[in-house]
Amino acid sequence: MESQNLLIKNGIIAECKSVPYSAHDLLQMMRGAYTTARSTLNGKAVFEFAFHIHRLIYTSLKMLQHFKSNLNANTDEFAQEEGHYPLKDLFQLESFTQTIREMTKAGIEKLKDFYQFKDENLEFKITLVIVFPNRYSYPESINRESIQDSSSKYNIYLHLCPMPNTPKTIHVDVHPGSRFHWGNVKDTYWAIERSQLGHKKLKTSNEVIMCEEDGSLREGISSNFFAILKSNGKTQTANEGVLIGSTRAAVIPGPVEDSLDLKLETDMNTLLNQDQYEITAPNLANLLEFEEVFITSTTRLLLPIKQMNIAKECIHSILPKEKAELLLNSGKLQETDSYYVCQFSTVRGEELSQQLISTLVSKSTILSE
Repeated sequence: MESQNLLIKNGIIAECKSVPYSAHDLLQMMRGAYTTARSTLNGKAVFEFAFHIHRLIYTSLKMLQHFKSNLNANTDEFAQEEGHYPLKDLFQLESFTQTIREMTKAGIEKLKDFYQFKDENLEFKITLVIVFPNRYSYPESINRESIQDSSSKYNIYLHLCPMPNTPKTIHVDVHPGSRFHWGNVKDTYWAIERSQLGHKKLKTSNEVIMCEEDGSLREGISSNFFAILKSNGKTQTANEGVLIGSTRAAVIPGPVEDSLDLKLETDMNTLLNQDQYEITAPNLANLLEFEEVFITSTTRLLLPIKQMNIAKECIHSILPKEKAELLLNSGKLQETDSYYVCQFSTVRGEELSQQLISTLVSKSTILSE
C-alpha cells in the first residue's frame, strides 16, 4: 500500500504519474501552501471539503503576505517550473473549488484504475499543494485589486494514496518543541522543521506531542492534542497558535479566519457541545489532572492515547521544580532510560472515536456534484 502513490500536476491531463515517495516526502521537496484530506464513500466524497478549500486559500494568502522573500528564494525543482493557473483564480472561491473538486475526482478514479483497487471500503489520503514558482513577481500588497492585476501564476499538485490503517489506541512521545510561530498557516516548510522531532519518535509510538517552554502541550507535530479532565470531565485543548485541523473542527467548533472577503461558516454541529470542553492549552504540569488524552488528525481521525512517553528534559528542564517533584513523587510515572512513562484510560476516547466515524459521511462533500 505504501508504494501505491500517484502525483498529479494541474489536473489529470497535464501530468499524472506513479511516484515512489509518500506525501510526507513530497512536502519536504517543495515549498507551498498545503492541506491533507481524506475521502469517504470509497473515494466519491471528501470529508470537510469546504474546510480544506478555505485552508488552501488562507495559507496561500498568508504566505504571499508574510513569506514572500522565502518564496522568491525557493530553489527546489518545483519552484523552477512555469505556472499554470492565474493568481486571481486562487481567490475566486467557486471556480477554485470546482478546480479542486474535478482534479480530486479524476485523480481518485485514475488511482483506482492504475492500481486496480477493488476494495469498496478503501479510502484515500488526499494531499494538495499550491506552489508559487519563483519566476514571477508577486504583488507587494495583497488585496483584490493587486491580485486581479497580477500576471503571476501558480501550480497545483495532488498526491494520492490509500488511507493507512490505524490502531484503536496509541502510544505518543513528548519532546520539547513548538510550531507556535506558524499559527494556523499550513506551510510545507513545517514538514522539514518537524522532521527533527519526528526522528526522535520511538518505533512503538505514533506521534510526538510538543512541550513548549511553559509546559504547554498545544499540539502534536501532525495532530491536535486534547486532555479530558478528572475534575469535571471536560475536554481541554488549545486554540491560539495551533493549526486547526479538519478533524478537530468536527470535535469542537474551530475559529475561522477570513481570507480577503472569503468566509467559511463555523460548524457548530460537533461531537462536543459548549459545556463539554475548555479552550485552554493542556499543560504538562497538570498531568495528574488528566483522566484521558487523545489526538485528532486527517489520517488518524480520533485516537485515544494509552501511553505517553515523556522525555526527561520536559520534566527536569521545563517544569518548575515543585511541579516536577510532585509528578515524580506521584507514583504515576514509570522511569526508563530516557523517558517517564504514563498510562491512561481510553474508554471515553474510544467512544468519541466511534461517534466521529459515524459522522464522516454526513460531513462530506460528494465530488461529482
